[in-house]
Amino acid sequence: KTPIRAAEAFLDFTKGYDESLEDAVGKAKTCGPEVDFGEMVIVKDVDFSSLCRDHLVPFFGKVHVGYLAVSGEMLQPSKIAHLIDILSRRLQEQEKLTREIANELLSRVSPFGVGVIVEATHLCVAARGVERRNSQMKTSCMLNEFRTNQTTRNEFLLLLTKP
Repeated sequence: KTPIRAAEAFLDFTKGYDESLEDAVGKAKTCGPEVDFGEMVIVKDVDFSSLCRDHLVPFFGKVHVGYLAVSGEMLQPSKIAHLIDILSRRLQEQEKLTREIANELLSRVSPFGVGVIVEATHLCVAARGVERRNSQMKTSCMLNEFRTNQTTRNEFLLLLTKP
């Protein structure tokens, strides 16, 4: 049964190829006047797991996203988590995953800016090769206002450190 279980596990690890981002996430919803023009929306500590495309070994961790809402347009936190699930359940490189999440948010919400930080433990580093069990990789992608406006970037990074 082990070969069958292994095959089923790999299908689960890569199920993101079979899921449509459009069907699962769609476009932003208008939330009305309670989310004002230019307010920052942050969803942090979203768990994820993925397979390294180079080694077919898992890497896993947390994703933190923020964006500056435009005219009350926003995605529900569950939709952001689903977007992360779909993209991470494909063969990935962490740097590419970080950019893909940021670009998808940019296209679905059309915000003034997007910031994404991914923190992950890679088993290809922890369990083979150099065997550094406590190492962690962090990647970021800052787009538009998060890249060009230091105040916006600092607010995002500061809010991520708060409980």
